[in-house]
Amino acid sequence: MMKSSSIKLLVGTYTQKEGHVDGKADGIYLMEMNQQDGSVTIVDAISGIVNPSYAVTHSNGRSIYAVSEVAGSTQLGQVYAYTIDSEDENFKKVSALPSFGNAPCHLFLDETSMRLYVVNYMGGITNYQVNKDGSLSSAPQSINYEGGTLGSTRQEGPHPHMIQRFGDFVYVSDLGTDQIITYSVNHNGTLK
Repeated sequence: MMKSSSIKLLVGTYTQKEGHVDGKADGIYLMEMNQQDGSVTIVDAISGIVNPSYAVTHSNGRSIYAVSEVAGSTQLGQVYAYTIDSEDENFKKVSALPSFGNAPCHLFLDETSMRLYVVNYMGGITNYQVNKDGSLSSAPQSINYEGGTLGSTRQEGPHPHMIQRFGDFVYVSDLGTDQIITYSVNHNGTLK
């Protein structure tokens, strides 16, 4: 997203203390970096979302998608969609849906088939259809993972942590099973 002599940046953060981080941020930061001197300034922040550790923007520059990286028996992970309101230029939440797992930590927006893939570090992956208004379908495809690596405390169960599409295939790396899982993408964007 270029604008004259500055670059717009989207920065995901942690807003509360977790076992691996002492989160103190406000939410998702919208920043501008001056290309001349490299200085960065905060332009705006989207608050009201817990631990938006990973966020992506649509190429239209008007939609943002973010995870809410939380985990627990009472609070499961979520995925949020925001669009810029054309009247006041503020971000408006258009979706807040469960990620169908704990600790969602990575997103991939596939603009080819208008799908948003979400990876849950404790769970599996979820595949949402992106609607024309930028919101997410409330009936996503959810794939749960099982297994782990014997003898390792960090690999006692599945820990998928990254998803990416290349051509007709989607790849998910899983720390817990020491595997890269491969899916083919059907004509409607679902994974097989």
